[in-house]
Amino acid sequence: MSVPLDSLEQFPQQVQVQRSMVYVRQSDYFAVHLQEPSQTSPARLASEAVLTLEDHIAIFRGSPATHRSIATQAEAISAVYVLEPGGSIAVPTGQVFLRFAEGVAVETHQNTIQQAGYQVTEIVFYAPNAAWLRPLSGEIADALRLLPQLEAIDPVEVVEPQMVMGRSKRELMQSAT
Repeated sequence: MSVPLDSLEQFPQQVQVQRSMVYVRQSDYFAVHLQEPSQTSPARLASEAVLTLEDHIAIFRGSPATHRSIATQAEAISAVYVLEPGGSIAVPTGQVFLRFAEGVAVETHQNTIQQAGYQVTEIVFYAPNAAWLRPLSGEIADALRLLPQLEAIDPVEVVEPQMVMGRSKRELMQSAT
């Protein structure tokens, strides 16, 4: 799959979650999402990546163009964020968790969810008022950029992008030197 190497500009600079948390984009880092961990030699990833998460996400310093040979093998390229306060590294997966008020089934709002730019990928079996969503475009950046449309749906109570978490920003900076 060919991923545009300039796709990071589509990612928001900040993502507000639950009033008290903000993900702040780190402009000097990017993440490569590999479909299969074996696509690229693990030794090569370990030698070039600043950090790897869950065996299929590798964080690099610089831009995708500076790591073209790995970036062109990616299923997706995404921005890297730091969760404030606290400084934990976070990489978006493209999935979003949505929860309506108690007693409001996700199924009754499928059209509204689609109008907001998302599709339901899984309704949580033990909580029919909650679901995992993906953007209709399939783009990780859209999962973050379109969050306000989901938050505007009444009676939504929780909207939170799924983020794979890593070490603190300080540890990332130290390992990059």
